[in-house]
Amino acid sequence: MTAPVKATPDKDSPIVIPFHGESYKIPPGDDWDVTVLDHLFEGNLTASLGVLLGPAQYKKFRAKHTTVGVHREFVALASEKANLGN
Repeated sequence: MTAPVKATPDKDSPIVIPFHGESYKIPPGDDWDVTVLDHLFEGNLTASLGVLLGPAQYKKFRAKHTTVGVHREFVALASEKANLGN
């Protein structure tokens, strides 16, 4: 009998982030468009999330989440899940 093979995350697969009752997909950290980081360094959370999530997901996100605090929370969580740190 062979031992079961452990599933390892595929570094090329989208990362699914459950957040406040919804799920959002983001690319692995190394695949983030550098524009996301540019916007973050400029302090523009909405623009960074728009690029990271893409138009359809960002529209869904923005309809439900309208405060700066929630945007910051999502960016921190996305950075952590993508192994980018803060």
